[in-house]
Parts: sequence; C-alpha cells; structure tokens
Amino acid sequence: MEFYINGIYDAPQTRISLTDFFVSEDWSRNYWAPNTTDAAHSGQIKESINVHVRGDRQQIISSVAHIERMGLQARRWHANPVRQNSVWLYWHVEGEPYPKRTLIYSLRFKFSNRSNNHLVAKHIFGTLEMARHHRWERVDNVRERINGIATNGGKWFWCPAGTDNSRITELTLKIHANANYPHGANEVWVGVRDCLFGYEDFQPRWDLEKGSRYTTACTNPVVNLVGDGCGGQAIEIPFTDTDDLQPRWQIKVGDVSGISGNPLHFIGRYLVLARVRTTSDDDQMMVQLRYGNSANNNKVTENKRHYITCTNWHYVELGEVQIPAGVNRVNAVNDVRNSEIEVWAGRRVGNGSLSVDHLVLIPSLHYMKVNTQPNQFAGDTLIQIRTHEDDAMSAEITMSDGAAYQDVPRSNLWHWPLEGGVLVVAANRHQFDDCSDINDCHAPCGDIADIQLDTHSRWMSYMDEYGFK
Repeated sequence: MEFYINGIYDAPQTRISLTDFFVSEDWSRNYWAPNTTDAAHSGQIKESINVHVRGDRQQIISSVAHIERMGLQARRWHANPVRQNSVWLYWHVEGEPYPKRTLIYSLRFKFSNRSNNHLVAKHIFGTLEMARHHRWERVDNVRERINGIATNGGKWFWCPAGTDNSRITELTLKIHANANYPHGANEVWVGVRDCLFGYEDFQPRWDLEKGSRYTTACTNPVVNLVGDGCGGQAIEIPFTDTDDLQPRWQIKVGDVSGISGNPLHFIGRYLVLARVRTTSDDDQMMVQLRYGNSANNNKVTENKRHYITCTNWHYVELGEVQIPAGVNRVNAVNDVRNSEIEVWAGRRVGNGSLSVDHLVLIPSLHYMKVNTQPNQFAGDTLIQIRTHEDDAMSAEITMSDGAAYQDVPRSNLWHWPLEGGVLVVAANRHQFDDCSDINDCHAPCGDIADIQLDTHSRWMSYMDEYGFK
C-alpha cells in the first residue's frame, strides 16, 4: 500500500511518504482505512491516522516539521483563493490501476503521551488529525474532445468511470467566428442530462412546426408558418385576432420523438430557451411558458412574462419544465410522450409580428451559464469554465482580437453524472459597436463549437461498498 501526503510549501521537498524509513503508519496499533460513515454527505470528514516516526533526532524533527508546514499550507490555501498550492492526501492499494487523492482542509501532527520517552530511542508515536474532502478522486484527469457541435441545441454524449459523479475540472468551448455575425459569443448555456433513463432518442431542439396551433372551443388565434427557421419553418404571430396574452402554439414529446423514438429518453428537468425576434424595434412582445400533460387543459404556468424587442433572432429564457410534469407510474410512458409545452404570446407595444423558430431544452439539473457584457471584438470565442479543487467556480471568455472577460458562472450541481451524460449547448452573440446597439443580439443557425472536457473521476471512498474500483 502506497500512502502519502503531498503538498508544496515554497520548497523543493513536496512529499512525505508514510511508507519510507522515517514515517510509517503504525500497523501494530491500528490499521487505517478511510472513514466512509459520512461519505454520502457533503462537507468535510475528520479522521485520525496513527503514525510511527523513526530515524535519528534530526530526521524525526524534520519529518514532523514538514507535516506541520503542510498543515499551515493547507490553511493558507483555503484562506487565500489565489494561492496555487493546495495539499492532498493520496492512497494507492496494491492491485489498483491508479492512485486516488482527496483534498486536505486542515492537518495536524499530535504527539502521543509516550513520544518524548522514545525520542532518544529514535522513534516516536503520534496521530495525524485531518479534515478532508468527503470524496476521493482519480489523480490524473480524463480528457475528451468533440468538434463541430451546433450551438443551437447541439448535443454530445460521454460516459465516465468511477462510483460517484465526476468533478468537471475544466470545460472549454471554442465557438468559431461567423462571417455574418462577427462579434464573439458572450452568453452561453451548457447543461448535462444524466443518462439513467437512456439518451439515444433525446432531442434537445424542438422545431415548433412539428407541433400545432393551439385551438380550443374558446380560442383560435391566428398563427402562420414561415420559411425562416433554422433548417425548417418558424411560426409567425401577427396578432390580428387580439393583442392579449393567448395560447399560440403547442408541442409535445411525441411530436419530437416520433413513433419509433423512446419517450423515456426525455425524462428530466430543463431550462427552455426560445429563438425569437420581432419585426420592429418599436414593438414590445411578451411570451409566457406553460407546460403539462396534453390531455389536461390546465397547464403549469411560468409566472414570469418575458418581453421581446430585438429584431434579430436570439435566445431568451422562458423558464423551467419537468418532463413528465406529473408521474403516473401505471402509465408513465404515455405521461412522458404527452408532456407538452405551450407558447403563449401577447403584444404590449407596436403593430408588428412576433416570430418563434424553435425551443432548446437545456438540462438544468447539472447546469452552467456564462454571461458577460456585449463586446466589440470579432473572431473565435474561447470559453473556459473551471471547477477548482475546493469546488469553487470560475469562468473566462477570451476573444481572438480582444481582452479576457472573467465571470462567476451561474451553476447548479455542476458535475458529470455517474451514469454518463448528454451535454447540450446554446449561445447568443451580442454585438456592441456603440451605445446605440448594446442590445443587438444574434443566435445564428450556423454557429459551431469545439468542446474539450477534463474530469476527475470521483469515488465515495477508496474502498466502497462495491469493492475496489
């Protein structure tokens, strides 16, 4: 068994081994194994390791002092987030293909009562008292790449290894320059849907022409189909019937998956984006999201109304939906197939029309959004979303001809699911040449991104209930 603590204290020596001649685990007194009692919970785990230090007086003092220095370094790192040198506990059992590590929050060497009596005899006993992260992770990262993912609901699947969700060390997206919309992407949504219920037939982009006009005995609003969408048609709402907020369009899982598709692959919670535009800057439209079972006329209502004034195609957030909205376990497949999203719209100001192309369902359980100010720079956009050792988040956006924009992303349970995940991405470009067009925004059909994903596979413990992993 290889077992050591690794840290940096502005000195060449970075490791003290608990298996070498000077310091070892005290096998005669107590065999150490990781504490798994609280491993299923977040936060810190406190543990004690009995240690036997051997050697001459100077070697003993030096070894213990180094452990204490690493404890000081651990406290400094957590107190100062810009300091680079964190401290880790490593453990590698014989037969395992690679070692694992866990982040140390605090570390202290405590002498036992008999230490001083044995210092002259060139060995002392003590305990390492530490507080550590509740998860172990693989020492080396796993890297996956994919090119040419569309930023209008493009998807990508990957399944990692481990017995727990993986830490996403870094997600890098390179969004290529667009000749017609040269300004860099600055609003990006990324969601990861776990694959517990399957993934092959999941489609995050819902083209509204696959659905139908909303018609009941009471309402029959005017909605037109126009050939202006991404790879298909869009719906146009001219408001010739009424300016009031009315149900205009409906689309359900069965419309998107088709007869042969498995509707269970759509189970999950999603942030719904709509690709929209108006016909005039003087118009102000309002859009509202509702969802539920298509057989039920009373849908769940997203209370917030979203106001649209931009004449360019762009994405707006309409709210979150759950598929299925309610679970009937006797007939769950039909509940999913009949899960429906309704687009309601009204006109507050102006005489123009509102166009809606498609919806993008961004998985919101494992979710990240980066949003910065509109920029003046053209070229490729490089977006790097980082998760640091203590699970803190940061993001950086770099334009090929411009400066870097740093931001704290909006996130929810940002890690890669144990069962594997489908990544979905969408992006807006906000053009900013002068103060008059700060809200000039675009969601082009042809934008593509190259993706690089770095993860550290995590384990509940080094030896968990499933055995060695």
